[in-house]
Amino acid sequence: MDELFKIFFLDKCRHQKEEALNFRVVKEKEVCEIEEELGAEIATLEKQRDGLEAELKKVLCCYSWKISVGVDFFYLVMIVPTYLSRSAIISN
Repeated sequence: MDELFKIFFLDKCRHQKEEALNFRVVKEKEVCEIEEELGAEIATLEKQRDGLEAELKKVLCCYSWKISVGVDFFYLVMIVPTYLSRSAIISN
Protein backbone atom coordinates (compact mmCIF):
# COMPACT_ATOMS: atom_id res chain seq x y z
CA MET A 1 0.00 0.00 0.00
CA ASP A 2 2.84 2.38 0.77
CA GLU A 3 4.29 1.69 -2.64
CA LEU A 4 1.00 2.47 -4.33
CA PHE A 5 0.71 5.72 -2.35
CA LYS A 6 4.22 6.76 -3.37
CA ILE A 7 3.47 6.11 -7.02
CA PHE A 8 0.21 8.06 -6.80
CA PHE A 9 1.92 10.93 -4.97
CA LEU A 10 4.82 11.11 -7.44
CA ASP A 11 2.42 10.98 -10.37
CA LYS A 12 0.35 13.80 -8.89
CA CYS A 13 3.47 15.94 -8.28
CA ARG A 14 4.66 15.35 -11.82
CA HIS A 15 1.23 16.32 -13.17
CA GLN A 16 1.26 19.56 -11.11
CA LYS A 17 4.75 20.40 -12.35
CA GLU A 18 3.65 19.83 -15.94
CA GLU A 19 0.63 22.10 -15.43
CA ALA A 20 2.80 24.80 -13.89
CA LEU A 21 5.27 24.55 -16.77
CA ASN A 22 2.47 24.73 -19.36
CA PHE A 23 1.03 27.79 -17.58
CA ARG A 24 4.43 29.51 -17.69
CA VAL A 25 4.82 28.74 -21.39
CA VAL A 26 1.39 30.20 -22.17
CA LYS A 27 2.10 33.34 -20.13
CA GLU A 28 5.50 33.77 -21.76
CA LYS A 29 3.89 33.65 -25.22
CA GLU A 30 1.32 36.24 -24.14
CA VAL A 31 4.05 38.52 -22.81
CA CYS A 32 6.04 38.17 -26.04
CA GLU A 33 2.98 39.13 -28.10
CA ILE A 34 2.32 42.16 -25.91
CA GLU A 35 5.99 43.22 -26.15
CA GLU A 36 5.83 43.03 -29.95
CA GLU A 37 2.65 45.12 -30.04
CA LEU A 38 4.15 47.71 -27.70
CA GLY A 39 7.34 47.80 -29.76
CA ALA A 40 5.34 48.55 -32.89
CA GLU A 41 3.36 51.27 -31.11
CA ILE A 42 6.54 52.82 -29.73
CA ALA A 43 8.11 52.87 -33.19
CA THR A 44 5.01 54.61 -34.59
CA LEU A 45 5.03 57.17 -31.80
CA GLU A 46 8.75 57.84 -32.28
CA LYS A 47 8.15 58.51 -35.99
CA GLN A 48 5.32 60.90 -35.10
CA ARG A 49 7.57 62.64 -32.55
CA ASP A 50 10.34 63.07 -35.11
CA GLY A 51 7.88 64.52 -37.62
CA LEU A 52 6.44 66.92 -35.05
CA GLU A 53 9.94 68.01 -33.99
CA ALA A 54 10.81 68.74 -37.61
CA GLU A 55 7.61 70.78 -38.05
CA LEU A 56 8.31 72.65 -34.82
CA LYS A 57 11.81 73.55 -36.02
CA LYS A 58 10.34 74.92 -39.25
CA VAL A 59 7.78 76.98 -37.36
CA LEU A 60 10.38 78.31 -34.94
CA CYS A 61 12.71 79.26 -37.79
CA CYS A 62 9.90 81.11 -39.58
CA TYR A 63 8.80 82.77 -36.36
CA SER A 64 12.31 83.90 -35.44
CA TRP A 65 12.76 85.25 -38.97
CA LYS A 66 9.49 87.18 -38.68
CA ILE A 67 10.56 88.59 -35.32
CA SER A 68 13.90 89.60 -36.79
CA VAL A 69 12.21 91.27 -39.75
CA GLY A 70 9.69 92.86 -37.40
CA VAL A 71 12.45 94.31 -35.22
CA ASP A 72 14.24 95.68 -38.27
CA PHE A 73 10.99 97.16 -39.54
CA PHE A 74 10.29 98.71 -36.12
CA TYR A 75 13.78 100.18 -36.10
CA LEU A 76 13.34 101.69 -39.56
CA VAL A 77 9.84 103.04 -38.94
CA MET A 78 10.06 104.22 -35.33
CA ILE A 79 13.66 104.75 -34.25
CA VAL A 80 15.31 106.26 -37.33
CA PRO A 81 12.67 108.96 -37.93
CA THR A 82 12.69 109.87 -34.24
CA TYR A 83 16.48 110.15 -34.30
CA LEU A 84 16.40 112.19 -37.50
CA SER A 85 13.78 114.56 -36.16
CA ARG A 86 15.75 115.06 -32.92
CA SER A 87 18.97 115.72 -34.78
CA ALA A 88 17.13 118.26 -36.95
CA ILE A 89 15.86 120.02 -33.84
CA ILE A 90 19.32 120.06 -32.26
CA SER A 91 20.99 121.39 -35.39
CA ASN A 92 18.50 124.27 -35.64
